[in-house]
Amino acid sequence: KDPDNDEALGLLGLIELSANREAEALQAFNRVKIPSLGANKEGLYVRQLQILTESIYKKGFLLEKSNNHAAAITTYEELLDYAQHASEMPPSDLAVRSNLQKTAYRLAQLHENNNNNWAKSLRFFRISYKLSLPGSPNLSQLYSHFARFLVRRVSSQQWSLLPAEEQSGVYVPGDEVEEGLLLLLLYGETNEFKAGFSQGNADVSYFDDLAIGYGKRRAHKKQVESYERLLSLSFGDSEHWYSFGCSLFAAGQYKRAYSVFTYCTTITNDLSVLLFLGKIAVNHIHSQEQLRDVSVLCENRLAERNVNKDDDFMWPKVSHSLGLIYSKLASLALSNEDHSAYKEKSIRHLLEGHRGDSQDHMICFHLALEYADVRDIFRAMHYVRRSLLLNHSHGGSWNLLALLLTSQNQHQDALSACEAGLHESYDVELLLLKSQIEHLQGEDRTALTTAQETLLYLNQRDRDAGIRDQESDVQGDEATIVSERIEGESVTDVKVPTTTPHTSSAPNPLEMNVLEEDEGRDQASVWLGIAHIFLSLGQYKDAEDCLSQAKDYAPWSSDVPFYEGRIAEEQGNHDLALPKYQKSLAINPLHVPSLLRLGILYLRQDQLALSEKYLLSCLRKDERSHEAWYHLGRVEQHKGDPIKASEYFLAAIELERTAPVVPFSHIKRNL
Repeated sequence: KDPDNDEALGLLGLIELSANREAEALQAFNRVKIPSLGANKEGLYVRQLQILTESIYKKGFLLEKSNNHAAAITTYEELLDYAQHASEMPPSDLAVRSNLQKTAYRLAQLHENNNNNWAKSLRFFRISYKLSLPGSPNLSQLYSHFARFLVRRVSSQQWSLLPAEEQSGVYVPGDEVEEGLLLLLLYGETNEFKAGFSQGNADVSYFDDLAIGYGKRRAHKKQVESYERLLSLSFGDSEHWYSFGCSLFAAGQYKRAYSVFTYCTTITNDLSVLLFLGKIAVNHIHSQEQLRDVSVLCENRLAERNVNKDDDFMWPKVSHSLGLIYSKLASLALSNEDHSAYKEKSIRHLLEGHRGDSQDHMICFHLALEYADVRDIFRAMHYVRRSLLLNHSHGGSWNLLALLLTSQNQHQDALSACEAGLHESYDVELLLLKSQIEHLQGEDRTALTTAQETLLYLNQRDRDAGIRDQESDVQGDEATIVSERIEGESVTDVKVPTTTPHTSSAPNPLEMNVLEEDEGRDQASVWLGIAHIFLSLGQYKDAEDCLSQAKDYAPWSSDVPFYEGRIAEEQGNHDLALPKYQKSLAINPLHVPSLLRLGILYLRQDQLALSEKYLLSCLRKDERSHEAWYHLGRVEQHKGDPIKASEYFLAAIELERTAPVVPFSHIKRNL
């Protein structure tokens, strides 16, 4: 009777659709008009609203199916716009509410997948979440999809606040990542997820999303736990094993990360795995066997590269890592022959890396360090200058340049290099070196001022780091807070509105720095450096205070008892100095400074056999120690062998000519 009756047309379309006559259904749906708000102030009856919302939703679905996404979006948005203005929101009728919830969810998906309009997608995800009810057919899918969208795609810049009235009486997450984690935990409580898990058909992407979210929160221990759960369900996925290794590295679990990345080399040819192994080997491994294992892996892959003529940009980085691994093996070598062989390999691979990427300032820097170690000052100067040309703010390069200048007795130029480097990058190591050079030039007052400046700077840096650590702890614990919040109440009572935007990005594993254990060593080395300066200036009380600070950071450092022995020795208390040096060797039997001081002290006591033993041990570890050669000459002189003594004295003179203020080995070789 009424060919334009929207209720009848909607019913007709639904009947046609139930009979799989989609073209006829769409034709009927196209004739259904969404009422004008002004024309019908009273709104529609519940039955009419049910038919209208379902028919318009189905119309959008059919348009999507025919790949007419623009028309589908327009249809869905018109329906939601009408519903939000013409009826209560959320509607009391469950069928209407379900239709609108599905409409908002489809809009969120369309804007995410077809338009990449994540701001709109976020808006419609939230509307869909707000309209959802316990037991809704697509509820678990909504939780999972919305959470993945937040964790993987939305950045803090795309974040938007909910209206204030929607935030009252509910838990308010701190940012998009916490909101995503909340939704994931809600998803983990759904019957669908639990049923799949108990039937051996668990959604492994759930643990992957959790791991990514915890990683962005820097809650790396929870990230590790998530990957462990994931891998227990999907053991053979190389990508997940790689991500697991990255999370272990970020959590500071280097031994486990080493094992995981070693396993990864058997299931993937990804060069990033080798780079991670190299980073762990250089920065955290002190076992010669493990270092050799990593070097063999790198050598084998480099040999494959040469056969396949692969020009991948990552190969120079592999050569760089391998060069530093051999450098570390050289530092651990027990004989001069092994030391020289490893040094040769180190330089060869660093040169290969430099040929592959001549613009990498770190390769140039490490090449300069290796040449400095073997006293090839000309080449060392060439590469350190090249490093500074590529990156003039690199503190390590300025430090090395100044040391190279001191090895040529150009102390004034070395001071100028320190000042130039401090202007570019305020580096503690440079401050320490500057103070030592000033002391050598007889400027004790200036050296003391510089040492005190270093101390003030370090104290301020520690305070700032403490504040940052507290902030980081708060952020890192938020994921735990979320878990406790979920466990403390019914998950259906937790809503997920948003507050102030917060930048949260996943750390890039290839840029991760040495973590807590190594930071403690670094802090200790700085305090030891300041103690050395105060010791050379005769400020023994200040030196002891610095040693106390160093001991807090690295209680098992062999350098701490060594400097305690040096203070005792400088004050003439040799009986106290000897056991301190022995304690240092008990911690590290290859501690060169302690071997040297014991050799010197036993020489002063005319215990020539003991003195010779320690001096030779020192030279086996560091054949370029001019002090060891000199005192070994004195031992031979006391033994009545002037020919040997003169040979040793000549070696000492030759080596002293190129000796820096502090050994080149004091400069860190970290990746």
